[in-house]
Amino acid sequence: MKRNIILIGMPASGKSTLGYVLATRLSMAYLDTDDVLKEKLQLPLQDAIDECGIEYFLQKEEEAVLSIETSNTIIATGGSVVYSKKAMEHLKQTGLCVFLSVPYATIEERIDNLETRGVANMQGHSLQDLYKERTPLYLEYADLVFKETDETGDLTIDEHTNKLISLLKEL
Repeated sequence: MKRNIILIGMPASGKSTLGYVLATRLSMAYLDTDDVLKEKLQLPLQDAIDECGIEYFLQKEEEAVLSIETSNTIIATGGSVVYSKKAMEHLKQTGLCVFLSVPYATIEERIDNLETRGVANMQGHSLQDLYKERTPLYLEYADLVFKETDETGDLTIDEHTNKLISLLKEL
């Protein structure tokens, strides 16, 4: 059985974009857990949060992730998956967990509106609060931390992909 590569990180860290390109380059399948969750909910993610609440959303996210049985797949996760120990243990049993570490300023630039993006965030918490809360969880579950920037600034998607592939080959 070929192992999965599981991408975790903040919303707008590039999990879906990098995941898809990485899957193509490595001839692996691609799966976005947000797509699995949307199918389960039959609602856009933000609508589910607004109509049913964060606890319900997180419960359904955990159920969706626990339903995933795949191999040789790049799995892009929702940013809140790290709130579920069960979900993370399930994913980690199937492969290597890579934290896409992106500076807060970059995340802030990439997110236009936190309230409409489908992000599980407690009312009154800022994006910075969310970043501070989740970063230790990402680090806890990560087998590999992939920094998406270098000293010269942002990298292109091809440069990100090449850099990550190089790191994966070293393992």
